[in-house]
Amino acid sequence: MAHQSPTVRAFRIIAPILVLLGAVGLFLVMITGPGTNKPVPPATLTTPTLTTPAPTAAQQAPAPAPTAPPVAAKEPTPTAEPASNIPTLSAPSPSSFATLAAKPWPTVSPIINQAFTPLGSLLPESDGNPLLLELRFSAIGAGIDTLALSSHFVSIDKNAPNEILQRQEQVLLPVYDAQGTVIRQISRTVVPFAMLGVYIDGQFVELVSNHPGPFWRELAPGRFEALIADAEGQDVLRITRTFTLAPGRYDILLDQKLENLTDKPLKVSAVQYGPIDLPVGIVRYGGDLRRLRFAFLSNTQTDPNQEFVRSGSDSTHMIPHSTALGDPTWDGGQWAFPEKAFWPEPSSVQSGLSLAWAGLTNRYFAVAVHTVPDRQPDRKDTGAPRPDKRLHAAAKLDRVVLDRAPANSASNTVLAEAVMALRLTSAVVDIPPRQSGHATLGIYAGPNSRRYTDADPKLVQMGIGEMVVFTFGGPCAFCTFQPIAYLLRWYLGFLHDYIVFDWAIAIIVLVITVRTLLHPLTRWSQANMTRFGKQMSALAPKQAKLKERFGNDQAKLREELAKLMKEEKVNYTGALGCIPMFFQMPIWIALYAMIFFTFELRHEAAFFGFFQAISGHSWSFLGDLAEPDHFLNFNLNLHIPLLSSLMGPIDGLNILPLVMGVVFYFQQKYMAPPTSASMTPEQETQQKIMKIMMVVMFPVFMYNAPAALSLYFMTNSILGIFESKWIRAKVDREDAQRAADAEARKAAGLDRPGTRVAAEPRKPGLFARIQNALEAKQAQVERLRKEQEKRKNKGR
Repeated sequence: MAHQSPTVRAFRIIAPILVLLGAVGLFLVMITGPGTNKPVPPATLTTPTLTTPAPTAAQQAPAPAPTAPPVAAKEPTPTAEPASNIPTLSAPSPSSFATLAAKPWPTVSPIINQAFTPLGSLLPESDGNPLLLELRFSAIGAGIDTLALSSHFVSIDKNAPNEILQRQEQVLLPVYDAQGTVIRQISRTVVPFAMLGVYIDGQFVELVSNHPGPFWRELAPGRFEALIADAEGQDVLRITRTFTLAPGRYDILLDQKLENLTDKPLKVSAVQYGPIDLPVGIVRYGGDLRRLRFAFLSNTQTDPNQEFVRSGSDSTHMIPHSTALGDPTWDGGQWAFPEKAFWPEPSSVQSGLSLAWAGLTNRYFAVAVHTVPDRQPDRKDTGAPRPDKRLHAAAKLDRVVLDRAPANSASNTVLAEAVMALRLTSAVVDIPPRQSGHATLGIYAGPNSRRYTDADPKLVQMGIGEMVVFTFGGPCAFCTFQPIAYLLRWYLGFLHDYIVFDWAIAIIVLVITVRTLLHPLTRWSQANMTRFGKQMSALAPKQAKLKERFGNDQAKLREELAKLMKEEKVNYTGALGCIPMFFQMPIWIALYAMIFFTFELRHEAAFFGFFQAISGHSWSFLGDLAEPDHFLNFNLNLHIPLLSSLMGPIDGLNILPLVMGVVFYFQQKYMAPPTSASMTPEQETQQKIMKIMMVVMFPVFMYNAPAALSLYFMTNSILGIFESKWIRAKVDREDAQRAADAEARKAAGLDRPGTRVAAEPRKPGLFARIQNALEAKQAQVERLRKEQEKRKNKGR
């Protein structure tokens, strides 16, 4: 058997290993759940723990669906406030009131005996509804009972319900006696965007209880009022909450007017819920993709005008849901989630950062609270007056959870059933006598896509589009190369909007474009690997003879092998042709992540809905590019051990991954190095294992992948087959031509010693210069090795 150096032996399997590593790398990016990066421990700011009783049956009864979309509540005219009323984070002064309490409205009021009027409609845009949202309200804190999207649905089924991004959540929690017996149950309720209460001169007044009566009454659709009085029954503060929808926008204006009804100034701070957990959806690759998101304004030294809103995919700006939720603790025989503060936290305070917006996202949707700059005074501390983008309505931001479960529940069950909400405490607002202050809030509730956020100038001003990131987070956040992903997303959208008008075809054209741009690198890489494989195969018999002759003298054998390689003009740097594959991996990984998170692919049929059209919309095959291809839909969820933990439930027969396995088989015939007679049985077995893993295991792992990703992988592999075949044919032609030229030179006597032929000097290309540098480095290493051997021999 011919002797092979470690480098040569490694080459025999290096190509399939690299291909496998690339495939495994993509798969790891796909299945890696969010990391466990913990946020910096937040600063503490005391806020009372609030318990919200359950609403009455009458208050929970749904309102009848309107026959026509109601007009959004008229947007209140902004009230100009003096500069001294700009909210600041100052400690509230001691209350000058002995007792303050919310005034319950009479239960005989006809408004209380009926549900609040919805705002908006579930009629889709195609039916002439200009409003994209429907809000149904709760009597608890005048919050949102449900927030539904009028033109987006949970599936492509024609009878599928509307997508609901926010929903009032309620659980019944047991109360135990000393012996551990359940003696009663209490209700805990979280109502999104409910006003929990206000601080007035440091005294907290609750606004969510329903006893002795409801505290909020409806003035108009989407407009609610509450009154707070002192011990003598004199009105002190009137709070008016107005929800306003804008036609064609997913942004909600929540104007909260705080009217001082006394003859003395008041310091008021509002406490309310923000968004609560979005639907997790079907958990497939990547696990739970819900996240807590933040965006900041830098300090005035870095950004003097306080204009640029900054966010990103790091652990400060994007916190996985599991990290934000935290772990439950065992408290008094029950599981509980301690409250957690997220803003302000020490590092941001030290750096002089200001919160601009905060929100919750899942794979495709987002609900975020943000500043409305034109609803508050301009800043005058930045040189020239500038819009104030600081989120004063969330000067303090906490995470609260419906946090108790029976003692016999396991902690993982508690985690699965926990409901997380953000609680916002506004900055203190100084309100002069008989005047008003505001704690205005913007709420974006819609697709997590720049196509929608950038359509609203106010959202562009606040940088809400920064919520769009194409990454799974966690340890793989860095390897999805966001600038490349954004560029690819722009090009994909350009192809769809202006060239092909179909997302599936746009993905195919995108992959063709990327492969074309990378072709020079691919061609150089594969040509080097092909030539090196041929050279090593031709050299194998001579290596075997040298091993028979010098097998007992390893030093001499290495020397003779090096001489042979030099005589035959074979260089190990040819094996490095596979290294440029790694240069291409960032592009393919970024392309993969971009396709996975692109909202516009959700519920989009492939190839202009061809398969749905020929079946009368009864065939689900390629009906949703964001879901598996569903050649046959089982209409049930099968949980297969191990596999379902990686890719979610199996709910249909998907044929694209099976076709992909066939494509991978043919691709292996062109990508793997040629088998030579010098390969050992172990090396041949390793190569076969690599082929099996690529042909079988990878399609299995991709079984539940979105159809868009399957099209991407198939297109890439098919192009790779033709590209590899063309490159090998070109190499064969060039080698044949080179051999023919050598024979011609020899026949003409041009190869005799001393014969010179003038040659046109040609500047080497980039890849040739890289290879020359590698060869020079290898020669240097060889010289150093020989010098070390000589010194060692002299020492003997």
